[in-house]
Amino acid sequence: MPDSADIQPFERFRAIDAALQGRRGWFESVVYLRFAAMAGLACDGAPEAIAAETRAISGALRKRAGWFGALRSELRYVVAAGLLASGDNAAAFDAEMRRARTLFREAGLRRDAAYE
Repeated sequence: MPDSADIQPFERFRAIDAALQGRRGWFESVVYLRFAAMAGLACDGAPEAIAAETRAISGALRKRAGWFGALRSELRYVVAAGLLASGDNAAAFDAEMRRARTLFREAGLRRDAAYE
């Protein structure tokens, strides 16, 4: 496979998407994985490595989300790709979300869902 710097953006997107779709579960949406592949374009490295790391971060996000958390959904793949692109991880993201939630609640904003 050619060096990742030599691949054009669309071909790189298709390679990342194929790597993510290759391990797609029965109930996983193609759409969210494609959005994650788009976010993965901002990441350095081989498409297979980006897909593997995106899946690893999304697994960590799912564990931290609890039974009814928003990141239990497939949206976590897109968030995971964004975290990978920015060099962040699930633990730091979770800590920041908890900090922001505390500030929102201290300010008296409505709780949960789209409000937080």
